[in-house]
Amino acid sequence: MFGLFNRGLSKEEIAKTLKKIRKEYNNYIVSYMKSSRAKDEFESRYLFAVKYKESMPLFFKNEIDILTKLIELEEEKRAQKKRDLEEAQKRRDRRKNGDFADKILKEFEERIKLYPEVNITSEASIEVKKLFGALKVFEDRYWNSFSRYIKLASPMGRIVDHLENDLWLLIGTANKNSPVLDKYIFLLERKELDLKAISIAEQACMKQVAFLLNDLLELYRRSIIEVVPPSSAVDGYNYISQIVFNFRLAELKKG
Repeated sequence: MFGLFNRGLSKEEIAKTLKKIRKEYNNYIVSYMKSSRAKDEFESRYLFAVKYKESMPLFFKNEIDILTKLIELEEEKRAQKKRDLEEAQKRRDRRKNGDFADKILKEFEERIKLYPEVNITSEASIEVKKLFGALKVFEDRYWNSFSRYIKLASPMGRIVDHLENDLWLLIGTANKNSPVLDKYIFLLERKELDLKAISIAEQACMKQVAFLLNDLLELYRRSIIEVVPPSSAVDGYNYISQIVFNFRLAELKKG
């Protein structure tokens, strides 16, 4: 803030230094909204130093150190207050985001709660169990009439045979789980869980179902241009559409 003095000071230098220190104290009072107490104490120390003929260079050096530390203390208080405010805002944001995430999760759980769960390991997520359960319902109730309509109505009807194979791989049999779920179930039942690998496997299972359902929806939309669908095929289309919407699968398409 100020230069240090290693020699005696003239009256002009003393006056100039006093003016600088007093100005800095005034700035300190205004900037940090402090009382005049610190400045008054400085003035008292200065009068004492003059009265007892203390070394002015040493006196000013010590006073500059005192003032510098006072300013540093206030700056640290200000910085700490800023950090506290930022942390408080982060906590509010986390709570807000947490509340929003909880709301989204509850809405999602509400949408899928009526779907049956496929019978796999209890460690599997509700989303996977219900998605594959919903796919099983589609296969049981709607697949025959839906696929028959697509084969008759669409020039691409033969693709249904390939999609049927995909469906059976996803459904599995009465005695065996879907081969698509094998890796996911294996990872869940290991003693040492690899959460990242489990998450990747879960997403892969979801994508396989999404790809199939979105392909079926696209075939249906092309088919209705050529042939009016029977009500049974419409029911199948509506059921697939509900699954895609309720499980948020619309964006998961083969690209």
